[in-house]
Amino acid sequence: MINTQTTFAALRERMLGRAIVHKRLFLSTLQLYLQAEPDAELGLEVWCEPSWQVVGPGGVIAGSGTIYFDPEAEDPDELQRMVSQATEVLRGCVVEDVAVDARTFELEVRLSGDLAVRTFVSDPTEPEQWLLYDPAAEIRLRGTPAGLRLEPAV
Repeated sequence: MINTQTTFAALRERMLGRAIVHKRLFLSTLQLYLQAEPDAELGLEVWCEPSWQVVGPGGVIAGSGTIYFDPEAEDPDELQRMVSQATEVLRGCVVEDVAVDARTFELEVRLSGDLAVRTFVSDPTEPEQWLLYDPAAEIRLRGTPAGLRLEPAV
């Protein structure tokens, strides 16, 4: 049986020093794509499920709480575009550290430029907070308010 703590430590080690080469907002999920290792075709992915925030030297830059969908609004995608633009600051940033809180299992990815991406529990019954995905090794490590769990790659 594979240990989740050992898997997290290995993924963390592989993430350190890698740049964010692409980021994407899918609904309220922030997806970060890291630079691949020299001999690999695919890099690691970090998916931050709501609730998350991007923090800089001056405070919160963007967060999932800003995104809500109002189909009756004049421009229902306006907030999505605004948060997507604000998170552009993450492109090119290098991962300096990755940590998981021992009590809440919230994820913090510290980046160059005094930036960080953090998840936080807004509802302890939510089934997921974040995902670290290694497509080459087919490893999916999920953080939940109850702990870490390995999932089969899809």
